[in-house]
Amino acid sequence: MNASEAVVQALENYGVDFVFGLPGVHNLPLFDALRSTSRIRTIIARNESGANFMTQGYARTSWKPGVCLLAPGPGVTNAITGIAEAYVNSTPILVLAGGIQQTQFGKGAIHEVDHQSLLASITKWSGRADSFEDVLPLLEEAFEKATKGRPRPAFLEIPLDVQSSKGEPRESKPRATTRPVIDPAKIELAAKLLLEAERPVIIAGGGVLSAQASTLAHTLSERLGIPIATTITAKEVIPDTSSLSLGILNDEVAMKTVQKVDILLALGCRFAQRSTSAWSLCINGRLIHVDIDPAEIGKNYPAEFGIVGDLGDFLTLLLKQVEGLERPPNEERLKEIGELKAARNARYEEKLASDGVPLKPPRVMRELSEALEGDVVVTFDSGNNAWWPMMFLESKEGRRFIFPSGNVSMGFSLPAALGARCAAEKVVCITGDGGMMMQLAELATAVQEGLDVTVLVLNDGGYGAIRHYQRYNFGERYVGVDLRNPDFAQVAEAFGAEGMRIETPKNLESGLREALRSGRLTVLDVRIDPQEVALPGWIIKSFRGEEKK
Repeated sequence: MNASEAVVQALENYGVDFVFGLPGVHNLPLFDALRSTSRIRTIIARNESGANFMTQGYARTSWKPGVCLLAPGPGVTNAITGIAEAYVNSTPILVLAGGIQQTQFGKGAIHEVDHQSLLASITKWSGRADSFEDVLPLLEEAFEKATKGRPRPAFLEIPLDVQSSKGEPRESKPRATTRPVIDPAKIELAAKLLLEAERPVIIAGGGVLSAQASTLAHTLSERLGIPIATTITAKEVIPDTSSLSLGILNDEVAMKTVQKVDILLALGCRFAQRSTSAWSLCINGRLIHVDIDPAEIGKNYPAEFGIVGDLGDFLTLLLKQVEGLERPPNEERLKEIGELKAARNARYEEKLASDGVPLKPPRVMRELSEALEGDVVVTFDSGNNAWWPMMFLESKEGRRFIFPSGNVSMGFSLPAALGARCAAEKVVCITGDGGMMMQLAELATAVQEGLDVTVLVLNDGGYGAIRHYQRYNFGERYVGVDLRNPDFAQVAEAFGAEGMRIETPKNLESGLREALRSGRLTVLDVRIDPQEVALPGWIIKSFRGEEKK
């Protein structure tokens, strides 16, 4: 058996179902070995950045580590944006790459790059296999590093000659991982403080999803009558219709409620710039901060005490601690929260119900919320097209949301949706015209691989968020923000997909339902009002340097 065959056999043992990537001269033995497996399906992207975003969409939908296979040099460098996104967003992916032959090291051979130095700041671990005997131990280590503790990317380079080297493989399985042991005294103290609190709030961050602990967090909220605010990444943790839902943390209902807390329980939350409105979130109560990564605890907000551990373990132990101590929510407080929600929603009702042309984005989100049925994964992109669903796309049971909240990479949504479709039956991609142009070629991947997603291009004819920055911060001096786009519906048809141009509320309602029920890859070119501002005021202030320190 050669090393490439041993790698594929090991991937099978690890339960890998998909490999996303592109072939190149220096990884062909690995691709050749993938031909022999009936278990692993190989998805060939049109660009390495698309392949990496697909890997993340799959990982964040399946709760399994994603695997991408790249060529060295430009193959790896094309994927750097995606790797950085996975690193900041705590996504477990394994990046495998070929490498030049060892006899050519240091000679300036084609695609010779010091990958490990290049990726040092955006991977949790990286290595290179220099012999057949190195391959499987390093592969095991890569999987362990990617998934143990805070999940993040791991990188392994296998030079071309090593891929073809032969030897006797040993059985390779994922290493058993250990999790931090949580101090029982801290569980008892957390339970005591929550039970005694008069105005507690839970913040659920992306770490709750990584630990697959959404149900546990929601159960704790209901058992103790504690309202939940979520970061953007964790939008799915609690339905918006719940009286205990405060919505996303950086929206006004949650911001105002958190100002009045006495105990705040933060679960897997980084207190990042976007989630805290550029750190303008005001916490007047005592903070209990729980995270798998000790570096995050107290980093941006001082904590009364921190708990390092897996969120699933923590919530399981905490629920046992409060078993039999259930209490109803404070009705007076629920009324207060309900009034905040009503006031917030009333300000947007006109736009949510608008029959105007061009379409108002809040109306688009309302129609999409009503059209979605059953379990569905929704991917977002970066820019205005992400703010609209964050604010107005309803969270409800069965809905999953995948957003590039770490590095906030444009072009993420379409390939991430294709990766998600490999693990879910129904997927909707929301992107802007700018982000769509960055990954347009992946429509060919979707058609070739039969990945039937519904794509909404919120088309405002430019880089809308940047246009609005220039509108408010640069005296309406616009530079480089207006785009001459193709007709995305016609482009979709040229690729072999369905395409619809949506310009009126009537066409929007019928087009959404037709697309969602068609079972085909469908692109909706939705023409929205370019003057409609999505950016919250804090963003404008933040980039003027006026944010609260």
